[in-house]
Amino acid sequence: MVNEIIGQVIGYVATALFALSYQIKKNTPLIIVQTVGTLCFCISYLFLGRMDGFAINVICVIRNLSFCVLKPETRLSYTVTGILMAAMAVVSVFTWEGPLSLLICIPLIINTFFLSLGRPQLLRKSVVFTSSGLLVYNVFVGSQGGILSEAISITSSIVGIIRYRKAPKAEEGRESIKAAGAEDAASPSEN
Repeated sequence: MVNEIIGQVIGYVATALFALSYQIKKNTPLIIVQTVGTLCFCISYLFLGRMDGFAINVICVIRNLSFCVLKPETRLSYTVTGILMAAMAVVSVFTWEGPLSLLICIPLIINTFFLSLGRPQLLRKSVVFTSSGLLVYNVFVGSQGGILSEAISITSSIVGIIRYRKAPKAEEGRESIKAAGAEDAASPSEN
């Protein structure tokens, strides 16, 4: 019972760190805060008796630190991403606790791939899917902080997708014509 309470409290600390990280604009500090949050989730899952969640999140800590120093879309980043994804799969096999383990393994492997691309809008779209799997996992393992964290991630990603979506092609064309017309009107005539 004491272990479960400690695990829940640490899960809430992790959730608070992730919520704080959404307010950070610079990439490196954001990744560092999220890495500390991921480390808290490692400890939380350990106290909740979930070795699958603990072990795969250890690799997520390594992943976050790697992505902090690697340039996206380089040969090295793709190689490291492949190694991390393979390590997650291997760790998942060795910490297998039944089909429920797939709900943490598969989303985090997919998330690692999309993180490596360095494309925020694509990552937001993938988070809606991956966090949904993690949300279900956390419901079944009883991680209250994990449930809250994934609900926040899904909501934040949907808001970001809507907020940063590209304008439809027809409107982009109209905006380009308006901008070109404004530039023509502002420039002196060459007659």
